[in-house]
Amino acid sequence: MGKTMTIPAPVAEARVRQVGRPDQWFYVIAASLMLVFTAEGFRNFYLHARAPWGNMTAQIVLLVVAHGLAMLLRPDPHKPAG
Repeated sequence: MGKTMTIPAPVAEARVRQVGRPDQWFYVIAASLMLVFTAEGFRNFYLHARAPWGNMTAQIVLLVVAHGLAMLLRPDPHKPAG
């Protein structure tokens, strides 16, 4: 009584991985553009005190700086104490 076993061919699996999905490039390009726009926006906001609609007023600059520092320096809520 012999048993027959089949082993999947790794070549077929490799070919499927090479082709990829057509929407894959959309997500790569969209994520890259989002990263560039976000980095540019934060650079203008933090380093030059410019908002997308123009310069920030003197009254709000202190609030924006305090908020940015609080967000930057806040403790990690998921990190155990000690």
